[in-house]
Amino acid sequence: MSFDTGRWRRQYLLNESPEANIIAREIDSILQKHDPEHGISYVIFAQAVAEVLKGFDDPDSGYGAHNYEAFVKELRRALGI
Repeated sequence: MSFDTGRWRRQYLLNESPEANIIAREIDSILQKHDPEHGISYVIFAQAVAEVLKGFDDPDSGYGAHNYEAFVKELRRALGI
């Protein structure tokens, strides 16, 4: 059995924030329910996240365009890219 660096990194990053850990586990649970054998494609996942950020059909209910740049910056930091 080899060391799973991806799993280790996810655990490392999730340990940075207990709240992020809870939300990440909820998201993962939803993703696994969608397709337990394969999960979902990165395209569908990215599109779903974009819909949440945009606020679906109501821009006032979304995460807010003013947060996009900071969100992407933090996402890149958390992913180490």
